[in-house]
Amino acid sequence: MKKLFRFFGVLAGLGTVIWVMRDRFISLALPREPNLPTFRVAPHPPLPHEQDPLKDDLTILKGVGPVYAARLEDAGITSLAGLGAAQAEALAAIINMPADRVGAWIKEAAFLSSFQGN
Repeated sequence: MKKLFRFFGVLAGLGTVIWVMRDRFISLALPREPNLPTFRVAPHPPLPHEQDPLKDDLTILKGVGPVYAARLEDAGITSLAGLGAAQAEALAAIINMPADRVGAWIKEAAFLSSFQGN
């Protein structure tokens, strides 16, 4: 009886080792992908010659992310100079934001656009 338990113990141990090492054995047999699938790769940013020269990156302003930049673009604001010349209350009503927050963006945009020569 002891020999039978010992046999099944060794058999179970071997089965456990194979079960634990199965991922290593399987991964050696599978071919490697040379390139990542397209759904995992981030789209490339547009090259400088592909960008609109009249359009500025509004996300450089503090508190403006992609969503708020899209709202500003929908409102017709595509440059720092255009944002710097806007009226805070009118623009805040259009993009559904608090006027004091939009006012801070306008001040910062006017300051930054002064360095561009606009």
